[in-house]
Amino acid sequence: IQDNMNILTNAKNLLNDSIDELRAMSNDLLPNVLSELGLLEAIKQMLNYCSNKPNLSVTLINNMINQYELNEKESVNIYRIIQEAVKNAITHSNAKNIELELSETTNEYLFQIRDDGKGFEPSNKKLYGNGLYNINERANLINAKVQITSDNSHGSEIKISKGKMK
Repeated sequence: IQDNMNILTNAKNLLNDSIDELRAMSNDLLPNVLSELGLLEAIKQMLNYCSNKPNLSVTLINNMINQYELNEKESVNIYRIIQEAVKNAITHSNAKNIELELSETTNEYLFQIRDDGKGFEPSNKKLYGNGLYNINERANLINAKVQITSDNSHGSEIKISKGKMK
């Protein structure tokens, strides 16, 4: 009987873990906060989660006033681009500091993600994994431009500029 109880307990734990993973994946696909509270709050929550990682400082500089002028498709893709850039900084660059700056001019929105990690050579397309490819594809979907600057000693910067609707 004890063996059966152990098997049931293990099965229950595996099922609960699977449910938690499924919830996390679902939230990653489209966070509720993005549709309910908007891009800025979704970004804040993502960065708050990232800032819990040891030896990592995450800073948000928000100078964007009209974030609500972005439609749902634009907001989702901007969120995903920022999420991928932050994930890359954490996973690949060993960054200690990540800074996200949101700003706007009369004609465009600007999203800049900077890190102090080990950097990479942006002109070497062989280094582009799915993450950088996805960033470029998502930007193309919303007619945004991506500029990547990086070197092996000063970290990286990914700048996304998205024209405003006239």
